[in-house]
Amino acid sequence: MERLRVAMIPVDQDMAKKKQWNQMPLDALVDDLGRRTKGAVLRIERPAPTTTEQQVVEKDLFFELTL
Repeated sequence: MERLRVAMIPVDQDMAKKKQWNQMPLDALVDDLGRRTKGAVLRIERPAPTTTEQQVVEKDLFFELTL
């Protein structure tokens, strides 16, 4: 994962807490992915981050990513 350009996390944190999966997604994992991708981490429950290397188009049900 040394040349990782984008990461996608398909976990809705609020729903995970309702199911008592209190540590999903793991904060350390999210932080490390953010560092490795220079902030290009797509999360299902959050708006797409602004990145300079990738073009991300956010739709109602999905992200479209152009590398």
